[in-house]
Amino acid sequence: MARVLCLDTEPVTIDALQAAGHEVEIGEMGYRSGKRLLTTPPHEVDVIICDLKRPACFDMSAWGPAQNDNGHCALVNSPTDELLARQGGYVPRYQIIYESQLRPCPPGTLEPTDVFRAIVQAGIPAIFFLNPEWIRHVGYASPNIFGLTWRFTRTIANKVDIANPLKVLIPGIGISVPFNLPFQFALVDTAPTEITSRYKVGWEPLFNTLLVSNAIGQVFGQLVRIGKGAVWLAPPCKDNALALNLFLSHLGRLPTIHRIVAYDPQLHAAHDMPMTSEVFIRHASQDKSADGVRGKPLVKTVVELDLKGYSDIARELEEHFSAEIVAKFNDQIQSFVDMGLRAVSIPREQAVMATTGDGAILVFDRAEYAHRFAEAMHAATKEHNVTKTVALAQRWFRIGAATGDITMETSGGEKKIAGTTIANAVRLEAAAHIGELLIDVATFEALPPVLQVKYGGEEEVTGKRHEKFRVRRCVMVGGIAETTTEPQGPRGSTANVSDSGALKIWREKLEYLEQHYAITSSPAQKFELKYQIQETKDKISELGS
Repeated sequence: MARVLCLDTEPVTIDALQAAGHEVEIGEMGYRSGKRLLTTPPHEVDVIICDLKRPACFDMSAWGPAQNDNGHCALVNSPTDELLARQGGYVPRYQIIYESQLRPCPPGTLEPTDVFRAIVQAGIPAIFFLNPEWIRHVGYASPNIFGLTWRFTRTIANKVDIANPLKVLIPGIGISVPFNLPFQFALVDTAPTEITSRYKVGWEPLFNTLLVSNAIGQVFGQLVRIGKGAVWLAPPCKDNALALNLFLSHLGRLPTIHRIVAYDPQLHAAHDMPMTSEVFIRHASQDKSADGVRGKPLVKTVVELDLKGYSDIARELEEHFSAEIVAKFNDQIQSFVDMGLRAVSIPREQAVMATTGDGAILVFDRAEYAHRFAEAMHAATKEHNVTKTVALAQRWFRIGAATGDITMETSGGEKKIAGTTIANAVRLEAAAHIGELLIDVATFEALPPVLQVKYGGEEEVTGKRHEKFRVRRCVMVGGIAETTTEPQGPRGSTANVSDSGALKIWREKLEYLEQHYAITSSPAQKFELKYQIQETKDKISELGS
């Protein structure tokens, strides 16, 4: 029998586990009672469980001074499923209590961080049921019980597929232990919380090991590796306690994700379960990738971004104000990068390999992080541009991403990266439209199904050097006119420029690029400048002939 820690779990589930002979400890994270109380060391149990159905909720319609706010709230005894119309959509009127509204833990008791550390450091497995009873009350954020948060979308699903890992580890799931169909909510994404970033813990949603999904890629059960442990997001069953007892009877096979990856190869063979990354993706976590193995190629997703009209905006600022204002303009560009990174909870020093005046080059361990980053960054610029009526005051980015081998190392505090994947990302950024993310096939194939559906059909684009790329586009901000901010007239057109005049311009450009190449210390910038220099030389040769 197992020693189980039940957090914010319904009494009927606790009684059933005790009746089955398990040693059950009870703790409150506050999302059921509104109060935190934890006295059992989480790292001393065999498994942590959360089966929440009656969440602690407050009335969102009573929000404001002397009412509910971010710091405190009044709980409602019997919350209904009523919705409120807000900002063109609907939100629950009765929302599950926010983490910021919970009071501190009583003196002498354990903290939520102790639960988190039990999973990531001691490898204690956790099971969290995705019950519709609490999901329908999620407003601003889902309960932060395990250092992760989730977003959901409403749906109706009666036909679902159960992945081999779940069928092998919990025989009878979905059959003798039927699901509570139809599923009303699908999992959209998983994101780390502040504590995950603070402890610099690697986490990874194993979308290639979907526990339960359907034919259109909606996800109803997922396995998330976090540090040494794992969180099992379990779909709701008609009898969650029965499913838990079945799960606990196989506990010896899954204390941590590492034991799951390595368990009985005969079991894999018998159920056609490959021992490769087709089942468990084993990338290095983002916090370990800065140095990597020096000189050894690593598969990464490289993101290149560029601000539309940068040269014209910078020139206007310098001519009318000063170079100092241009420096602040560059800082503003990087602030948009920071907003994107906050969305994936990855520190700048881990992801940003190089900054240019008008953009940056970033490296991510997962294609999904690149998508989330671009999505958040475009959303931030859209919000910035709402009140801007002058084109030069607006900030629109083109973003491209490519996945493949690169080499990375840190020497003397300087990051060095190399590989054609970087050049591919640069080429894709140049072919992208503002407000969208343009990715290569490798990046698209590395995305989870819930993100792939956001992209258009495969197409072919041409790079600066006439390379051909098979790509997919995701329009993240629609309805943007591709107007130019470049000045009109002779300065903006070379139609009437003589061949000798054009040659002079290209030679001046070559001189500028070579000077810039000589003074820059960024490997990524040097890499791109080499391509630009060669292109310029080719053009000079063409005009000279």
